[in-house]
Parts: sequence; structure tokens; C-alpha cells
Amino acid sequence: MKNNVKFEIMTEDKSAAINSLIVRHVAKYFPAFTIQKHTGFWIGACEKSLTIVIVTPPKNRATVYEVAAKIKCFGRQDCVLVVETKVKTEFI
Repeated sequence: MKNNVKFEIMTEDKSAAINSLIVRHVAKYFPAFTIQKHTGFWIGACEKSLTIVIVTPPKNRATVYEVAAKIKCFGRQDCVLVVETKVKTEFI
């Protein structure tokens, strides 16, 4: 098993055009990732949300944060949330 980090970048689901920008940008740096659509709450308001999940070695942390900053710009967000969880992974 490999020691990796699961990064979750949480942002507002603004539009199909913004989502397309996000997908293309993340794909430049990471060959595999997941995007989950759901409902979130920010400062008491309900909104459509996205979570981009990237599992990668810890050495890629700075790249994940650069990608998150770009996602923040794409969506003209005040902020995006990045969650890091240490995980052990294995392909079967």
C-alpha cells in the first residue's frame, strides 16, 4: 500500500462553463480525479456545490493548492475549502 493524501477542493457549482474550465485545469496536473456535485451551505445560504477529489503523493501538495487558487479565480469565489486526509491506497 502507498501513503498518499486525499485532497478535497470544495467550491460553488457556478455553471457548466466554469465546471469545464475546472475540469480542464485539474486534468493538466492530475491524470485521475473525481468531481462530486452536491448541495452545500455557505454563511447560511444553500448553494449548488462541487468537490474535486484528488488522491496523490504528499509531494504534490503545492500543486493542489495552486489548482485550488485557480478554481477560486474561475468561480470568482471569496474562498474555496481544501481538506487534506492522509490515506493508504492500493490498486487491485
